[in-house]
Amino acid sequence: MRRHWRIARRDLRGSLGSFAIFFACTALGVATIATVGVLNAGITRTLERDASSLLGGDVEIEQPNNALADAEIDALVPAGARLSRTVRTNAIVFDAEGDSLAVELKAIDGAYPLYGGLETAPPGLRPGEGGALVEEGVLTRLGVEVGDTLELGSGRVTIDGVVRREPDRIGGYVGLGPRLMVDWRTLESLDVLVPGALARYGYRLALAEPDSAETVAADLQNRHPEATWRARSARDVQPRVARFTDRLATYLMMAGLTALVIGGLGIGLSVRAYLEGKTASIATLRSLGARAADITRIYGLQLGALAVGGTAIGVASGQALPFVLAPLASGLFPVDIEATIEPLPLLYAGACGLVTVALFAWLPLARCR
Repeated sequence: MRRHWRIARRDLRGSLGSFAIFFACTALGVATIATVGVLNAGITRTLERDASSLLGGDVEIEQPNNALADAEIDALVPAGARLSRTVRTNAIVFDAEGDSLAVELKAIDGAYPLYGGLETAPPGLRPGEGGALVEEGVLTRLGVEVGDTLELGSGRVTIDGVVRREPDRIGGYVGLGPRLMVDWRTLESLDVLVPGALARYGYRLALAEPDSAETVAADLQNRHPEATWRARSARDVQPRVARFTDRLATYLMMAGLTALVIGGLGIGLSVRAYLEGKTASIATLRSLGARAADITRIYGLQLGALAVGGTAIGVASGQALPFVLAPLASGLFPVDIEATIEPLPLLYAGACGLVTVALFAWLPLARCR
């Protein structure tokens, strides 16, 4: 084997340029699969770490269309828990020129958010009484600016700033437009929640013992089986978001595998062209007494070394790219996605690359003898 490798290494000198397609097809397919796997693993870890921020509390009690009475809320909140109230609905706002826009209206209280942070521009803003924070889409679609006023319900609100990120934005109410956030007292003065209005009232709890969230949510639901509200813990949000990310990762993974298989055709053609150019070298080796098995080992070692090289480039790229893409992916979530070194997705991508090369390079290699 050592003699075969020495012949293979010498024969390969000056021929690396012929394997540009080989390297590109292998590295690209492996890098795609590795990048998707590493990113998905990072997203899953983030969901596990920040599940409470995604829900807005350890436990959420959600009631459709009608607010819970204060006495009922007091009976539901465990001792030592902190409470934050929100309500979400859809509304229409009008600017000074009469142009209208459907918005997703959210009212918050002074305790919001229990977990995570509300990112605004300028930083540190909260909607004051008679004011509102809006998403950038409200400004661009209505052509208004911070400081302008909008007509909402039976009154008007002043745009105090722009909301960039909310910790509990994933899941929940389906909005018809960009976000507009107001204080709870402001909402009560606007007469938006008229009888028949569709809304979601959320009561988020930060428990004294966060680890008991699942038990508390299950106990609340079991003690009130006929209640119109629903209690859920932070762990109930994670699987729902994870299903979406897993489906997206599966689709992208299939795209990567497809690219690798299509690239395998390029690998097979480049190997065939390379071996056809080595006809004289193979004939010389055979005339010197080399057997068919020796020829297979020599050129198999060449292709194996090139496959390992292309796969290694793809794996390295697949691990490096998530560190670049993670900040971009964080913009899709209300929490920051952290990229880390993930051995299992890298091993899977590397195995896919080596198997693909072996499948598509074997036939030309078998015929070269």
